[in-house]
Amino acid sequence: MRLEQRRFWAKVRPDRFGCLLWIGAKKPLGYGNFTFGGRTYLPHRLAWEWKNGPIPEGQVIDHLCRNRLCVKVSHLQVVTQRVNVLRGNSPSGGHSRATHCPKGHPYDAANTHFHRGRRYCRECEREWKRMYNRRRRETVA
Repeated sequence: MRLEQRRFWAKVRPDRFGCLLWIGAKKPLGYGNFTFGGRTYLPHRLAWEWKNGPIPEGQVIDHLCRNRLCVKVSHLQVVTQRVNVLRGNSPSGGHSRATHCPKGHPYDAANTHFHRGRRYCRECEREWKRMYNRRRRETVA
């Protein structure tokens, strides 16, 4: 094992959930930070590359365990950025997993339409248009 790999693994500890956690330096968004050879690396990417080779162009590493400090290779998967975002805990990921609109109408083929990459509930739009037209008629009269 090379010197930088020994230094790397000295900064990793197991946790009770089966992850191998980076305990070294951390970036503000919660990812690890490892420097050697004058360059800074994300530890989970280094662990993946040492085990599996280079990460393909246009792909990123997704933490299947959702723990940004985990460097356990079996908890990591190469995916597109889109898949990574939609799997995550961000608002985009949450919205993509929603099966009903905020008012409880289902997002199904009959009740959903897409515009500029966004999903809309047809029933909510009909309700909004009825209310809009009613208010317009009341102000004109």
